[in-house]
Amino acid sequence: MQGVQLALFNKAWAIKGPNSSPPSNTSGWQIGLINLASEMHGLQLGIINRAKQFRGAQLGLINIYSTAPNRQHGSNGIPVGLLNFGNKGNHQRFYTTETFLYNFEYTTGNCYNCTFTKSQMPIDGKSKITNQNALIISYNDRAFAFSNNPLWSFGYGFERVHYNKKNMIAADPANQKRFYSYGVKLQHLNFEEEVEKELSLLTKLNFNIGHIFRTPLFTCYVFAGVTANAYWSAIDSTFSEENVNRPLALESSGGQFWPGYELGIHLF
Repeated sequence: MQGVQLALFNKAWAIKGPNSSPPSNTSGWQIGLINLASEMHGLQLGIINRAKQFRGAQLGLINIYSTAPNRQHGSNGIPVGLLNFGNKGNHQRFYTTETFLYNFEYTTGNCYNCTFTKSQMPIDGKSKITNQNALIISYNDRAFAFSNNPLWSFGYGFERVHYNKKNMIAADPANQKRFYSYGVKLQHLNFEEEVEKELSLLTKLNFNIGHIFRTPLFTCYVFAGVTANAYWSAIDSTFSEENVNRPLALESSGGQFWPGYELGIHLF
C-alpha cells in the first residue's frame, strides 16, 4: 500500500515507507478510527493502531506493535499514544520539581535501535535509544503550595532516552551506566479537589541526565535536569495567586513562563 487509506476502518498487508526493504520514496498512510497492518513502514493515525512489523510511526490513543525480527541495522518505529502494547525500555520515575513536590510517571514505548544481539545494543551508534510515552501524576500538599487547597495535576509526555553504549557485550556493567533524555510534557493543573473545567495547561520542555546507582537490594538511576515551563490558563484564580514557588517567573498576556528543574530516581 502506497498512498492514503481514509476510512473508519483501514486494513493493509504492507505499508511502504523510507524504512522498507528496499526503501520506498512514497509512504503509505492510514487515517481512521481503527488501522491494521502486517508490515507498517509508513504512518497510522487513529484511535487504535496495530502493526505486526513496525518501522513507521503510530499516533493514537492505543498503539499495538511488534518490531521486525533479526535486524542488525536501521531503526524501529515511533509510537506516540497514551497506551502502547509491545513496549520495551519502559521506566518509572519519582521526582520533585520547582512546582510539584511529588511527581510520578510511568512510561510505555519501544526501543528505537535495538538489535537481535543479546545485549540489544545497536551495531551502529553510540547509544541505545528508547521512545517513551509517559503518564504523569503530580501533587502538592497545602504546606508546599502555601494555599488553602492542594495543587495536583495529571498529564502526558513524550521523550527519548539515550543509554550509553560501551560495547556489544551484554554482561559488561559499563553499558547503560548513564543516560540523557529530552522531551515535552503536558499537564492539566487543578487548584481544587475537583478537576478544573477551564483551560489550565502547563507545558514543559525537559532535558535530564542520569547515572546508575547500585545497592545490594536494588539498582536505579539518579537523575537531574532543567525545564522550560509555560502555563496557559482561563481560570479567574491565576497560578501566581496560588503563591506556588516559581523562581524567575515572567508573565504576559499569553501566559506565564519560567525555568525549572527535575530531581529524582529513574527505575527500569
